[in-house]
Order: sequence, then structure tokens, then C-alpha cells
Amino acid sequence: MERETKENRVPEAGEPAARPEAGGSSRNGQMAAKTESAKREAERSRLSSAREAARLRAEEEKKKRRRDETETTLREMRREAREMILVGSAALAVALSVLLSLVLFIPGYHYLRGRAMEAGGNSDGAIAEYAAAGQKWDSVLRYDRLSYLRAEKRLAAGDELGAAIDFGRAGDYLDSRERVRALWGQLALLHSAATGGTHTVGIRPDGTALCVGRHSTGLYAVGGWGNLVAVSAGLNHTVGLRADGTVLATGWNYDYRCDVESWTDVVAISAGYAHTVALRADGTVLATGYNYSGQCLTGGWSDIVAVAAGYLHTVGLRRDGTVVAVGDKTWGQCDVSGWSDIVAVAAGDYHTIGLRSDGTVVAAGYNKHGQCSVGAWTDVVAVAAGYAHSVGLRSDGSVVAAGWDRYGQCDVADWRDVKSISAKWRHTVGVRADGTVLAAGAKDEGQSDVDGWVVLMP
Repeated sequence: MERETKENRVPEAGEPAARPEAGGSSRNGQMAAKTESAKREAERSRLSSAREAARLRAEEEKKKRRRDETETTLREMRREAREMILVGSAALAVALSVLLSLVLFIPGYHYLRGRAMEAGGNSDGAIAEYAAAGQKWDSVLRYDRLSYLRAEKRLAAGDELGAAIDFGRAGDYLDSRERVRALWGQLALLHSAATGGTHTVGIRPDGTALCVGRHSTGLYAVGGWGNLVAVSAGLNHTVGLRADGTVLATGWNYDYRCDVESWTDVVAISAGYAHTVALRADGTVLATGYNYSGQCLTGGWSDIVAVAAGYLHTVGLRRDGTVVAVGDKTWGQCDVSGWSDIVAVAAGDYHTIGLRSDGTVVAAGYNKHGQCSVGAWTDVVAVAAGYAHSVGLRSDGSVVAAGWDRYGQCDVADWRDVKSISAKWRHTVGVRADGTVLAAGAKDEGQSDVDGWVVLMP
């Protein structure tokens, strides 16, 4: 019979079952704990995946909402833009319609006013109205014809200057161009000799040019010039006016002071320090060259009858006797707006001279050397201005001068029978009635070697 042992004994009723031994219980517990931990980890992973999926869905929905909002905004902007374009197009169409009406109406209005004034005998008013009418109908022809007729009246009355300007306004009407050139040629003959910075230029009786001084046979060579009626000289360049209204220039040209070959209908010229100015027959002014201080801004000038170019400024004399000036204002050389009853102007380096119809002289600008001390001068018929000196020609042919005299440029008290004068940097030139030439001042470059000269006279 099998022996009953502690391990295989069946417990009796009411007897508790034997407990497992300590070692087996520990292993079972560890396995259960691992199983539970794995379950919890799987649950956490499932929850994390669910939360990530939910987050991704939320972000996608947010992006979709943003796209929808952007598309809605763009649609609204496009709609508003279309509406603005429609409104703007309508406004532009209205504006263009109004502008076209004005363009068509205003010239016609001025034309009709011109016709009415012409019929009423108001030629001056009619000329102004035809000018405002531009190219409307036959405005140009009527403007030219009335300007020509007014020029003839002024010429008959002895107003050669006014006649020259009106013939210039008449354009190509009949023989206007020939007559204006003839008149301005006569008026310009007083400029048959001119002083430059270190040279002097003149016109022979046959219309050719001669020159002495620095570079007179090189940079300033004028030997090939002809048909001249006026000359002017700057610091380093020379300008000549032909009888046909065209202009010549030679000398330094790095700042375009000599670019005058395209100029036409010119009736007077003036060479400044490094710029060139020309008066046209219609009273407008051309300018080229160094423009640092605005000395070439003469495009808006009109009704000008004389011009003068200084160092860094330009002066214009209007037909009504008033004066305009542009350029450097540092020393007050352009303070001429209050001048009136002026018949001639001259521009020095830093000062301006004006001759009144009563023979007195006014001046503005730098006066360190007394170059503006001309208030006592009387019976003057012409003026000239150099670097820092002023010169006046009296009706009796004598000459007065004031200002800087270091080189003797003001030693003109004994000059007689003089008909024209010119002054520049350090010397002064005068032309006698017989065409001979006088000079005072610097001689270091030969600029005053004018003995034996005989120049063109009116």
C-alpha cells in the first residue's frame, strides 16, 4: 500500500488546504505583475495614438478653415477690385472727356476772341489771343501776319528794336527772317570787339575775325570765321554771331559751353565764365554750358531785348525796361527785380550793372573794390563789367571806370571818341569811331596787343 506523505495527503473535511511553498508563489506574482504592466502599457499606447490622431484631425480642420477663410477673403478682394476698376474707368472716362472738351474748346475760344479783336482794330490783343489759340485753324498765319504788320508800324515810327522782335515773331511770313536779321545785325554791330579772360577778339570790316592773347592761334583760333556781326569772349572760349543768325564757338568745351551749332535766329550773344547765352529774334533766350548755380535756366524768359552773362549768373533785359536774373545770388548780383527804365545791362563776375534811360547807372552785388560805386555817373550810353570793375561810355565819347585797378584796367580817363566798350577779367577795350581799338589793363598774355586793329563799325 502506497505510503501517505505530506505532499500527497488529501486533507480531511474541515482541514485547510496546504499553502504552496514560498518560492513558487513569488514567481507567479511576478508573472502576473508583468502581464498587468504590459496591459497598462498597451492601454497607454492606445490612448496616446488616439490623442495624436485627434490632434492631427484638429490641425487639419484648422488648416482647412484657414484656407476657406483665405479663399473667401481673396474672392472679396477680387470683387472689390473689379468694382474699383469699373468705378475708376468710369471716372477716367469722364476726366478724359472733360479734358478733351477743354482741349478742343479753349483754343477755339481764344481764336474767336482773336478774330473779334482783330475786327475791332485791337491788333495787340488779337496777337495775344492767336498765340493762346496755338494751332487752332489759321491762328498761326493770323498771328504771323499781325506781328509782321505791327513790326512795320514800329519800324516806321523809328522803333527798330521793337520791329526786330516783331519780325522775329512773324516766323516765315513774307520776308520776316531777312528783315529781322538785317535789323539785329545793325543793332549788334556795337559788339565788334570783346574782351575775354586772357584774350581779345574782334571783327574786321569784311566780317572775318581776329584774336590776340592766350591761345589766339590755337584753342581760340577764329581765323576761319566769316560773315560776323558780333563777338563775345568768356574766360576760355570765344563766340561769334553770323549775319544769318547762326552761332560759332571755339575754346574749352568740357561743359558744353561751345555747343551752339544748332542755334538759329540768334540776334545777340554773351559769353560768361563757362557758359554761353544767346538772344533769339522772338525775345526768348538760349543758354548752354556750366550750370552749377542755375545760370543757364533761361528757358522761361520772354520779351527779352538784351542779355549779359557773368561768372555764375545771367541777366536779361525785358522790353518794358525791367530786368531778370538767374544763377548765383551769394553777393546779391541777381537782386535786380526792382529795377525799371533800364536800357542796357552788363554782368561782371559777382556784380550786375544797369543803364537807365536817363543816362544814370545802377548796380547790385559784390562791392569790395568799389565796382558798384556808379551812382554818380551821368550821361552814360553804354556799360560793361569785368571781374571786379565797371566801365561806362558817356555820350561825348569819354569813358569812366570804377573798381579793382590792380592791372590798370580802369585807366581809361583819357580815352576819347569811343563808340563801344567791353570789359572782362583784368582788361578793358574800347572801339573808336574810326574802328581803331584801345586797351587798358593786363598785358601778360598779349590780350591788350590791339594796336593797329581796325574793326567793323555800324
